[in-house]
Amino acid sequence: MSFLIFLLLGIAILWLGRKATDDIPVIAVSLSSIILLIWSFAIAPASVQLLVELPLVGIAFSLCVQCCRCEDGSLPRSSARLDR
Repeated sequence: MSFLIFLLLGIAILWLGRKATDDIPVIAVSLSSIILLIWSFAIAPASVQLLVELPLVGIAFSLCVQCCRCEDGSLPRSSARLDR
């Protein structure tokens, strides 16, 4: 359960850092919160990691498919195939 402490600290620091106006504190707070969030994910149980990874993979896949779509809505052809 210690991962929850790091997770909550990371989210709280990130939330507080969004209120900063100067560049250096924003960068420092962002890096600190990212380190805490990664650390909390690394020490989380495997079931929690799986619950976080599955939606992220789904989001990444949908974004990649959106970027690969042609103007007519179809997927591009593979460059490995040669049409003659």
